[in-house]
Amino acid sequence: MMLDHARSNGVIIHKGSHVEKVLFKNGCANGVMFRQNGSGPLETKAKVVVDASGRATLLGNQLNLKRPVPSLKKSSIWGYYRHGARLPGIDAGETTIYRIHKDGWFWDIPLPDDIVSVGLVDETDALFEDMNDPEFSFGAFAKRYPEQKAELIDCLMGDVIKDMSQFRESLGRMTAPPPSLR
Repeated sequence: MMLDHARSNGVIIHKGSHVEKVLFKNGCANGVMFRQNGSGPLETKAKVVVDASGRATLLGNQLNLKRPVPSLKKSSIWGYYRHGARLPGIDAGETTIYRIHKDGWFWDIPLPDDIVSVGLVDETDALFEDMNDPEFSFGAFAKRYPEQKAELIDCLMGDVIKDMSQFRESLGRMTAPPPSLR
C-alpha cells in the first residue's frame, strides 16, 4: 500500500536492488549507488534518501557513526519456529514477555502462518558463556531459570527457521541537521 502510494506520487521504484552506498554532495545525501539484479554499480540521484536498512545501518557504517555503548552489554538470541506453542483461546495472538531477572527477559510473539518468534535478551556474557551456539544458549537458559522452562520449551518445540544475534552499539547521530541549520 505504501509502495503503491509512493509510486503514484512519482517515486521511482527499483525492485531487486541493493544499495551499496549513499552519495553526498556538499555534505548532503543526494542519491545512492546500487546494484540491480546482479548488474554493475548504478547511480541515481534523489531529493530525499532514507536509510531503511534496519540493523544493517548502511549510513551508520558508511559514515562511521556506530559507537559502543559500554552499559549496553546485552545480546539477543531469537528464532522463528513453526508450530510453536500459543496461549489458548482469545489470547492466542498475544505477545508475551517473561521477565527472568532484573536485566533479562524472553519473548514469545505469535506470527501468521503458525510461526512464533521466540527470543532471549540478557547480558552477553550470560547468554554466550558456554559457546556461541543459539540452540545451546536456549537450553542453558532453560536450566538456569527453571520457573520459565516450561513456557520456553513449549515455544521452542517447533522447527527452527532462523536465529541470530547481538546488539551493543548505538549510532552517534540518527539524522542530518535540516538544510536551514547547516
